[in-house]
Amino acid sequence: MTSPKIVLTSPATEMSDYKKSPFIAFSASFSKPGFIPRCFLLKTLYTPVPKLDNYEVLYAPYGLRKIEAALIEYGFSEEEVAVVHPDDLDKVVGPETKVIAVSSMDPLGIAFVSITYSTLIGLGESMTAYEFKKLSEKWMKYKPKVKIVVGGAGSWQLAKKKMMEKYGVDVVIIGEGEKIVGELFSKLIEGKPVEKVVYGTPASADEIPCIKRAAVHGVVEITRGCGRGCQFCSPTMQVRRCMPLDRVVKEVKVNVEAGQDFILVATDDLFLYGCNSPDFKPNGEKILKVLKAIASIKGVKYIQPAHSALPPVLLDKKLVKEISELLLQYSYYSYRNKTIVTTEVGIETGSTRLIAKYMAGKPKPFKPEDWPRVVLDSIATMNEYDWYPLATIITGLPGETEEDVIQTLELLDELSSLKLFIVPLFFVPEETCYLKNGPETSFEHLSELQKEIFIKCWKYNIGEWGLTFFSKYSSNSIKKLFLKIAVKASLSILYTLSYAKKDSWRKRAFKEISSEIINVLKAL
Repeated sequence: MTSPKIVLTSPATEMSDYKKSPFIAFSASFSKPGFIPRCFLLKTLYTPVPKLDNYEVLYAPYGLRKIEAALIEYGFSEEEVAVVHPDDLDKVVGPETKVIAVSSMDPLGIAFVSITYSTLIGLGESMTAYEFKKLSEKWMKYKPKVKIVVGGAGSWQLAKKKMMEKYGVDVVIIGEGEKIVGELFSKLIEGKPVEKVVYGTPASADEIPCIKRAAVHGVVEITRGCGRGCQFCSPTMQVRRCMPLDRVVKEVKVNVEAGQDFILVATDDLFLYGCNSPDFKPNGEKILKVLKAIASIKGVKYIQPAHSALPPVLLDKKLVKEISELLLQYSYYSYRNKTIVTTEVGIETGSTRLIAKYMAGKPKPFKPEDWPRVVLDSIATMNEYDWYPLATIITGLPGETEEDVIQTLELLDELSSLKLFIVPLFFVPEETCYLKNGPETSFEHLSELQKEIFIKCWKYNIGEWGLTFFSKYSSNSIKKLFLKIAVKASLSILYTLSYAKKDSWRKRAFKEISSEIINVLKAL
């Protein structure tokens, strides 16, 4: 049997569905302690997706599936393109293989979540960085005969940090790749020269190919780009596009036919589907139509919207109610035995000054000075209809003052009476955002007030969500006892290994958050 000309893969942290939870997948951005073997993580956290007899994966990251589809539509045959788990590279790469193409969300572990929590936990590099390094060690033995191409949301890291040579990467693609990979890979196969850093060309909705095979988490893209123009964010700088309904349905069917019953609706804002309003007023008819179309496909059990904006919630509360009535029938998540709808939202800051400076489009059609009230009222409305969102806060935006931080802390105090999960993050100057030349943030650079945001958020999260989380692992008295012993022992070990020698703030943060965890365990 001949080997494929092109082999597509991703780090092991991206070739897993994390037991159907895209939110748990963020944990791969945490530190990988040296004493935990990789085999344990592969069995318990990022378990590999199923594979076929020819070692091709049954489910792959959505971005890889788009590139696979683009290559096939360009003219490569299905036999010439293989998508495999990184641990199976040696079983698939052969004499005819000319290109290994890798999609990576976070190759160096410097994305928002990883740089924040790998440094906070302090037990080593992130699992995302660790697995990218492991993958690079595998492809090194095929060079120089095989060319290595890296794309995906995190590819900019290799170019910006000048790490391409270290990892043996020949070409980095930054941005959307569907329109350029066919010609680019053809040149590489023919031995023709290409640029080391290639910038993708945005494709129109009609030019974006439908996936041919199923994606991890049953991902189906309904919109791409945002258009609100937040300067710290990549998607908001992209042209906004909505995918035609028939193509959305087609991709859902591709996933379901491969055994997926979980559909992750990929969008930078659910309320953007079908929206033509300069004020971002949601098109309720089209939003409900696309969600009902997804739900109508036999085999769909769960529907999970990826992201949503907050202002549209206040523009059409009736729409929020109608979406809730539908999605609650297809929800994967619960809160204290109550079915809920969840989606990721961006709060980012309570500072009206920073909103006006860096993200003036975020509150539209409201004004920057309205932002704290927009946040509180929209999340209260979401809660009313059983939406409990995951919200991000960004600390360390360029020029952030103590007054800005105080406004954020005050907003967090007001949010404490509502139901949400809050994830504080460092500002990261991504190469694909407007603030790409901004200063990088670290805990060493944060003020005491900025650090307080992390303690406040995580004490709230544990107090609000800890019981729901731990209850899953304590269904009887024996499991409950074991859980309490295991968690207390783990906290003690973590403190000894990482926090005992840290600065006083980290010690205080650890002790306060640990105390909150212990209180939750007592309530089980």
